[in-house]
Amino acid sequence: MVNEFLILMKQELVITLIIFILLFVKLGKEETKNETLINLVNILLALNLVSGFLFQQSGILFGDMFRTTELFTFEKNLLNLGTLIISLQSYNWLKGHKHVSEFYILLLSTLLGMFFMISSNNLLMFYLALELSTIPLAALIPLAALANFDLEKKRSSEAAFKMIISSAFSSGLLLFGISMLYGSTGTLSFTELPAHLNGNPLQIFSFILLIAGFGFKISAVPFHLWTADVYEGAPVAVTSYLSVISKGAILFVLVSVLYNAFAPLNESWYNILFLISVLTMIIGNLFALRQQNMKRFLAFSSIAQVGFILIGITGQSAEGSASVIYFVLVYIFSNLAAFGVINLVSAVTGRENINDYKGRKYK
Repeated sequence: MVNEFLILMKQELVITLIIFILLFVKLGKEETKNETLINLVNILLALNLVSGFLFQQSGILFGDMFRTTELFTFEKNLLNLGTLIISLQSYNWLKGHKHVSEFYILLLSTLLGMFFMISSNNLLMFYLALELSTIPLAALIPLAALANFDLEKKRSSEAAFKMIISSAFSSGLLLFGISMLYGSTGTLSFTELPAHLNGNPLQIFSFILLIAGFGFKISAVPFHLWTADVYEGAPVAVTSYLSVISKGAILFVLVSVLYNAFAPLNESWYNILFLISVLTMIIGNLFALRQQNMKRFLAFSSIAQVGFILIGITGQSAEGSASVIYFVLVYIFSNLAAFGVINLVSAVTGRENINDYKGRKYK
């Protein structure tokens, strides 16, 4: 039993171990050099990535609330890889920052929540994992705190405030939908839900609220209004994380929930997702053309990409699920490469507008 627990939750346990190591380092009397701390975290993230490919096993824990499969393990590996790349790209920025350990504690706390979210097999477990990745305490929102990590910049604080408001609102919609779904079906288990779904108006309305909650998290139109402002105000490393890791995790969960728990309502969610995907692609691309700031430009570009991904989800097949994973895999490398360029230019020039990329020489 213990061996099964350790194998099925190895990735979550390693992330938890890294967080505890950072806490102990922070509590130590002697200050650790930023370079040493960054290198330590990068090595541990690399070890966690390697461990994800070893001793792979499918199974359930905690009364069918936590489920691990080889597919879920692969999805977590993708997120872990993306986080490692972001950490490597942010080396020059972090080594001169005063709060490196706090940055990694917040970052890895959200990553841990995303890991639990992917493996959740119960709506209650899913919501708790979502809260861990966004609102673990009423007074502290990791992603909002990360968005405010450029402490000297006013727009960073504005980004954090908008992140708090949007996260709280979307979480409220999601919880309201979960509550009504439980009242209608009498269960929160993804395994048992299909047998209790008959498409009555209350279930459809609760499902719409769930889609709205997911829509805020993935920045789908019309739930995208917070995205560009938060991307612009947050540090480049945090913007990369929001654009790729956070969004990828929610999309992985959305595919699993729609294909398994809400399979009986496939006609209803097909029509909803089709409409949202068309609006997201059109509005995301049109608004991207008007942007002057590179981070705002990539924000609307990422919104448009969500529309493409939702088209794959509407396929309602194994090919549709595979297309989402493949898209996110390519998206990780392409988007992080783009943000890596922005990070380098911003570090040298302190500028992020499109006009600043005209080949000028800066001293």
